[in-house]
Amino acid sequence: MSEVYKIKDDAQPFFENLFAKAKNGSLFLYIDNNNQQFYNWFDDLARRNSFEVIMSAREFIKMELSEEKKDLGVFYEKFKEVNQPKLGANIAYRICRKVKK
Repeated sequence: MSEVYKIKDDAQPFFENLFAKAKNGSLFLYIDNNNQQFYNWFDDLARRNSFEVIMSAREFIKMELSEEKKDLGVFYEKFKEVNQPKLGANIAYRICRKVKK
């Protein structure tokens, strides 16, 4: 949602269709930046299209210390000057299920 938020008005019909056409029992996993604009947009779409929230959280996650950024190989080399890869992220996530109304 964060990647298309700047064109939200143009993206809205796609998401409306996606949520509306989902079959009963379908599960959606939402993971994005922990920003109220983004998760409120998702939550509104889910609520209006008969999704129940099974699990919801906002948190900072950190990869295990055994993770090594240099394992990213060519991508580590390509992006290390611009923005060091991070082993943590401030995220919001939701697990939702479409229910019959």
